[in-house]
Amino acid sequence: MGDNEEEELRNLAISMTLLAEKARHEIAHHRLQQLRKRLGPAAFVNDVWGVISGATTAFLSVFGHWSGRAVHRPPGARLDAFSSFFFSKRTYQTVLKPYLAELQEEYFEALKEGRSRKARWVRLRGVVCFWSHVLLQLPVSATRLAKKLWTVSGG
Repeated sequence: MGDNEEEELRNLAISMTLLAEKARHEIAHHRLQQLRKRLGPAAFVNDVWGVISGATTAFLSVFGHWSGRAVHRPPGARLDAFSSFFFSKRTYQTVLKPYLAELQEEYFEALKEGRSRKARWVRLRGVVCFWSHVLLQLPVSATRLAKKLWTVSGG
């Protein structure tokens, strides 16, 4: 994967994070509207409403209008965190990270084409294949660790 593709993936992740923040603000705004209707013209609700409404308006004026679509983590985000923590940097960089990048690329391509069923299938298939990669990598990692311990102990 080239530097340009990694940069595009990083930019996509940043965009998704911004969309998630917009969604949270929109939900809070909607809940506060419902509370205001239920309680009527209570002074504290009006004050809180004014502050939050202003903050929401300012936020949306900076980042644009939220489209109303749900924002989810990309497939493999948690698997990526897991693998970077539990495996060596070498194994993570050469075996697991490229696989997760391809999974996310295929997933986003399916979403871009409007094929949500394919995107769900790609996500499911990707998780199963990731764990098979992990299971196949465990004996290799264990062998490397045993060899390293053997050489350190003077064997």
